[in-house]
Amino acid sequence: MALKNNIREKYKELVEKITGFPLPHLLKCIYINDFFNQNIDYQPDVVTYFKKDYWATLDETLKRGFGDCEDYAIAKYFTCLQNGAPSSFVGLGYATWFNYQKPVKHMVTVFHSQNLLENNELWILDNIEETIYSLTQRPELRIHFYFNNTDVYKIEDGKIKVIGNSRRLRLWDDLLNRMNI
Repeated sequence: MALKNNIREKYKELVEKITGFPLPHLLKCIYINDFFNQNIDYQPDVVTYFKKDYWATLDETLKRGFGDCEDYAIAKYFTCLQNGAPSSFVGLGYATWFNYQKPVKHMVTVFHSQNLLENNELWILDNIEETIYSLTQRPELRIHFYFNNTDVYKIEDGKIKVIGNSRRLRLWDDLLNRMNI
């Protein structure tokens, strides 16, 4: 397996860029989304980890330079958190992407410009789309639920509700345990 050695250097440059200036969180998200979409190559877990489904840590994704949609989303999520986004503003969205062939299970990073429980625009950081769009601008994407380090959220009747503890999600709990969180 060939490692992309310069990704860590580029990542350090990204972090310096977004922490060195007082940038709005949404602008930081744009830089983060662009970085991962341009520097990480898509590769299914079965090829990378020889498993049907594996959620890689940020460090594992940077080390390998490959990942699937969950790995992109997780890397973007933790990069947002590590660079000042409050945990109540950012999460991971479990979705269905209705592409041209058939519906596909998908994961994205979601970002609110305010608290996740407030009913404002949900922005999508995605490895499929280079540009960050609001969820209302992504009719081909249906978010079933989204979560952060503590809670699982669902949108019902236009309202955002907490529906459980995110540690009950097996792959998420495994990932956080591997990260000692």
